[in-house]
Amino acid sequence: SLMLAQLTNPKLAGDIQITPAYPNVSQSITFKVRVLVKNEPVDNLVLRGFIDGIKFNEKIFQGTTQAGYDAYIELQWTNLTAGSHTVSFTLDPDNLITEEDETDNHLEKTFSVMSGSLAAVDYKIKKNEPKVNPNYALVNDKPANIYVNPSIKRNLTITGNKKIWNIYGYVKSEFHDLDKLTVDIRIDSSTYSCSDRMTLTNFKAGQEKKVEISCEAPDGTYIATILADPTNVLLEKDRSDNIRIKSLSLEYTKQ
Repeated sequence: SLMLAQLTNPKLAGDIQITPAYPNVSQSITFKVRVLVKNEPVDNLVLRGFIDGIKFNEKIFQGTTQAGYDAYIELQWTNLTAGSHTVSFTLDPDNLITEEDETDNHLEKTFSVMSGSLAAVDYKIKKNEPKVNPNYALVNDKPANIYVNPSIKRNLTITGNKKIWNIYGYVKSEFHDLDKLTVDIRIDSSTYSCSDRMTLTNFKAGQEKKVEISCEAPDGTYIATILADPTNVLLEKDRSDNIRIKSLSLEYTKQ
């Protein structure tokens, strides 16, 4: 019989990890899920992945998976389409295993695929891995620290029949006076992108400067990104606060 006699409990734990976090249609996505087997060994275990309810890949565990098994399994999706999607994973999707609890066999998560590249995909910012640059020595024994305020805001300007969205945020240099600082700012949806690279000059230590972009964006939900020092010019101990990403709803309702 295909049904096991013992009561076992294979399960999915944690969350679905998605790499890259903000994919576009030219990329492939790697999904990672944690699989555990408790109580008893299990034969012919299957993990099946679905995108919007349609199977895209699966992992078949050959032979017997022993009790105590605990591992992360990766499955790839290659034929990406732009827009919002739901990925789900199910253990024992054909219900061949008798279990004491089947409520933990399923995980799902919603994510978006962009039509074009997104700033956050292209920049790899790692903590505590400085790039030594002789142009910026330590000041008072402190490395440079560029800080992007987490708050990204928007307002709307209407000129004739045009709706112009102004997306803005603030950047700060905590310890250094800087002659110049490059900042990228952009918004992206599945169908529209708007971006700009600007240079801030005469940046005083402790000063906060506004960065802004104006876009004639259609109504929708966007990913807004502000990235300071995108080409890694500055010596920094921690670059994790050089980037801020926020979901913004840009919709106009005429009063």
